[in-house]
Amino acid sequence: MDSDSESSILAIKIIRNNEATLRSGYKEIKIMQTIQDADPEDKHHCLKMLSSFTFSNHLCICFENLEMNLREVIRRYGDGIGLSIAGVREYGKQLLRALCILKQLKILHCDCKSYIVKPDNILAYEHLRMVKLADFGSAMFEDERQITDNLVPRFYRAPEIILGASYDYGIDMWSFGCTLFELYTGQILFPGRSNSEMLKLFMELFGPISKRIRNRGKFTFQYFDNNFFYYSIPDSSNTLTHFNTPLSDLNKISSLSIRLCPESNFSNSLSPSESSSLSSLSNFLELSLSLDSHDRISPEEALNHSFFQS
Repeated sequence: MDSDSESSILAIKIIRNNEATLRSGYKEIKIMQTIQDADPEDKHHCLKMLSSFTFSNHLCICFENLEMNLREVIRRYGDGIGLSIAGVREYGKQLLRALCILKQLKILHCDCKSYIVKPDNILAYEHLRMVKLADFGSAMFEDERQITDNLVPRFYRAPEIILGASYDYGIDMWSFGCTLFELYTGQILFPGRSNSEMLKLFMELFGPISKRIRNRGKFTFQYFDNNFFYYSIPDSSNTLTHFNTPLSDLNKISSLSIRLCPESNFSNSLSPSESSSLSSLSNFLELSLSLDSHDRISPEEALNHSFFQS
């Protein structure tokens, strides 16, 4: 296939013909157009919408065609251990530019189903040198926020969502941090089977959730009692057992640096430069994954972090 034929390939999203999905489709067009109006030179790494039309009563949206998502890239080129730290850095810088323009436009890239900053929704092309953030079908403007503990796919769900606290662009930075970890290691950082187990995994890595954070949440009572005990609630399949644990007994049992590169794995084979980059990545993840959303690093600050300046 020649280059002219390749450039004519499009990706077409066909919207189901019902009221809810049509409303979502037209909203996606509005959000995509808002982004493109603010980024006419296409410098902020958001998937480009080319046109929209109606065919047989179905709304269709045309996008530029990209090769594969980053989960596929990890599987194909990560050799089971994720991507190189240089690749993680470059992809991360590009995605931060996308998050910067979304924040500028007061758009949150999140929903209650599948759209969030995660490897599945990051598309790569141009021989995998460039990535773009995709799937804005259920993105929302800042003034459309609602409190629900099902917002964002569970593995990338920030603590404030689970606890039912108010949220902002920090939820995208949390999912971005989870994604960077996954790109480097090939592993999901928080593979909890329920919201309760997600909280347990957070606290095993970062320590007990503070009273200040707990007091902000409408759903905190589901996970913490008045005596500051943390307890689990079985999920819908009843696979988790009940337990009560005083917060004072919840200690960190791991760290990001250990999770990124276990001593028993391949850390001894790292060069001094790679070791320094890994330490910088660990520091950045600590900042993007702060349990307190008020302390979480912003996209603009992140671009100036040492990991992305190396």
